[in-house]
Amino acid sequence: MSNPYNSPPASPKNSEAVLLSTRATNTNSLSQYSSSNDTSRPKGEIKLIGAGPGDPDLLTLAAYKSITSWADIVLADKLVSKEILALISCTLFIANKDKGCQASGQQELFERAAQALKEGKRVVRLKQGGNPSSLASIAVCIFTSLYVGLGNRFINSSSSLRSGLLDPFIFGRGGEEFLFFRRLGYEPTIVPGLSSSISGPLLANVPLTHRGTASQFLVCTGTGSQDVIPEMPPYVAHRTTVFLMALHHLEALIQSLVIVGYPRELPVAIVERASAKDQRCIHATIGTVVQVVKEVGYNPPGILVAGWACEVLSQDT
Repeated sequence: MSNPYNSPPASPKNSEAVLLSTRATNTNSLSQYSSSNDTSRPKGEIKLIGAGPGDPDLLTLAAYKSITSWADIVLADKLVSKEILALISCTLFIANKDKGCQASGQQELFERAAQALKEGKRVVRLKQGGNPSSLASIAVCIFTSLYVGLGNRFINSSSSLRSGLLDPFIFGRGGEEFLFFRRLGYEPTIVPGLSSSISGPLLANVPLTHRGTASQFLVCTGTGSQDVIPEMPPYVAHRTTVFLMALHHLEALIQSLVIVGYPRELPVAIVERASAKDQRCIHATIGTVVQVVKEVGYNPPGILVAGWACEVLSQDT
């Protein structure tokens, strides 16, 4: 079987950046873009690509080649870092998916991609961070610890190295987009990215497993449908639990964890903007984290990590 990533490079293209409008379109109207039996033009190709946490050095090699030499058009949204967008020389569309515009922004992406595919173009749907995952290069982050006199916690400020919230298929629309293009007659190629659920904590020196401390980890969403707190998983002493999209409702989330048995002394870490130059990690406990965040503030996007493994690499600092 041929390697889907070893496609010949496309010809050079002019740079073009377009901010999508938020005009809502009826999904049924997209049937006009379905793949046809017309052999007079080449059939379009589509790749769903994970952009990783945000640092270009953390793109996989397959992702880098796809956006720099394979694609005729790249469709992204505002979560993709400007450093990664700067690598793109072909036509670029950026959807407006701010709060209140998610549905119309997603519809625009579908429409633009479908039209490009009908024209026989190579399309990349570039999705931020979240992404499960392969690692093409390793970034080393050195931390300076800033202790704050608020009890059992401290703040780490990164002295080198943006956190995407999720992989396209981890609380994202990756599966929905895959099925959409398949229904149109185009089978997407998936290029995994580095998941912020795993890489974010690691970049902040927070391991998810550790011998004798944590033998499993669980990834959850901190914000459910309709912007409500979802049902919390039960407390397991040897488990590390990672919550994506957790900071906007932190107090309610922590209350829910206490109700289902999470001890107040359980260590937690909040990793903000993982891989960005302003990355920060806040260490606290279930019982202190809400007050800590009220005093030091927070800079989303962020990941909440709860478990005894949160403190194993900071015990000697």
